[in-house]
Amino acid sequence: MNSSQGAAVAVRHLQRAYNACYAQFGSQLFVDGIYGDQTKAAVRVIQSREGLVPTDGLYGPATAAKLRIPDEDTQFCFL
Repeated sequence: MNSSQGAAVAVRHLQRAYNACYAQFGSQLFVDGIYGDQTKAAVRVIQSREGLVPTDGLYGPATAAKLRIPDEDTQFCFL
């Protein structure tokens, strides 16, 4: 897997976690592995909901650390 494929996998993971845990605060994302305007807006929602400043839409370490992940079995969202 090259670095662009790895990035697409990471973006799809982010998009799925957003759809499962945060979409009630915005709209569902199309899970395509592309970090476009909709994904950037979704990251701003995550940052805002998790109390991160700035809410710049950039998915860095601080945002990754706060990302809630849906449990495989229950679909509840956990840090």
